[in-house]
Amino acid sequence: MLQLLFVRDLAWVPSIDGVVWTLEIEAKFYVLMLLLAGPLRAGRIWPLILTAFALLCLTVGAVSLPGWLKSGEPIYQFLYGMTLSAQMMCFMFIGTAFNFYYRGLISLRLTIMSAILFFLALAAQWPIGTIQLLYVSGLTSYAIAAIVFALAFIWRGKAQQPWPGLNWLANISYPLYVIHAVAGWALMRMALDAGWGLGPVLTLGFSFGFLAAVALHYWVERPTQALGKRLAARLGASSARPTAVRM
Repeated sequence: MLQLLFVRDLAWVPSIDGVVWTLEIEAKFYVLMLLLAGPLRAGRIWPLILTAFALLCLTVGAVSLPGWLKSGEPIYQFLYGMTLSAQMMCFMFIGTAFNFYYRGLISLRLTIMSAILFFLALAAQWPIGTIQLLYVSGLTSYAIAAIVFALAFIWRGKAQQPWPGLNWLANISYPLYVIHAVAGWALMRMALDAGWGLGPVLTLGFSFGFLAAVALHYWVERPTQALGKRLAARLGASSARPTAVRM
């Protein structure tokens, strides 16, 4: 149940695969965005900057707790378990800042300054958090990713129509990411135990991954996305209706 609710990390329960940790951060990010719904709609960047500072303080506070609280106490488990999500959510705020600029709510200068502040909040937390051993390589990779994203965003109007096959790969990329690991590894392991050779095992793994991703995309992802859009439109329409005032 902790795995399904994406709160396994807060209870220090071992993960069942190597993928779900990113989804746990994503789920917490959505909850945080719900709490910040007002500033998000209005395109106010300062509440996000203050939130990033609060997340930085959470990480610093968690690693600075006195020794008697670091012996398996639930409060320490919760706080230290949140440090990975805290640092990564600061990085995700970079995308939110670019969303504000895309919607015409903040200037490009403020977007860049905010993105730098959010990255610095990530950088300050990395060497003291749960994945501090990946500080140099991880922070370098994330810096490159942020720069590539920013350049792609700036030059988005000059991009040519991509090859249709690339669009198809992009469409199934998320379900492929979700399904390939545990199910694919287990299937390949069973094939190896059954005496299959390396070539057939790799063919089986790739075939399963792509076929499962296609099935998830067309039968789960697209229908639920359409449902979410219908619900959002309905909720938006209902909230826009004028309400009668009773005396």
